[in-house]
Amino acid sequence: MQTKYDVYLGGAITGRSPLAVTVERTKAKELCKKYNVRYYDPAEHEFVGIGKTVDVRPTRKRLKWYIPRDKKAVKESKFFLNITGDTLSSGTGWEMGWAKDYKRHIVLVAPEMANGEITNFTTVLVDKICYTTEDAIKYIARRT
Repeated sequence: MQTKYDVYLGGAITGRSPLAVTVERTKAKELCKKYNVRYYDPAEHEFVGIGKTVDVRPTRKRLKWYIPRDKKAVKESKFFLNITGDTLSSGTGWEMGWAKDYKRHIVLVAPEMANGEITNFTTVLVDKICYTTEDAIKYIARRT
């Protein structure tokens, strides 16, 4: 299957420190480049001010702009990678649902799930659970 992206970089953003979000996504993108994996990062198109918490109540107008854009990018990706797999997120849950609908492979970075400390529907329904972001990107790189 030919897709525009190898992987959609999903994961919890809302209610978190912009610095933490930036650091983990920068790491994921650097690993994608290292392993020659084409990525789409939705956070690149969202304004996040350093020193603030990412808005836990975005406007409906903003969400109506994010949702179709993100849904299209999930469809254009071969894999969906949830880089915060142990953390529940409404938006990431919807994105994983779209990925499942589009028959995309879903990979999590979720050390607690990988260790068996967390077990839920996601643990059973995803394709792969990895301990680290590098493990996940290497898994995806071998399959693209």
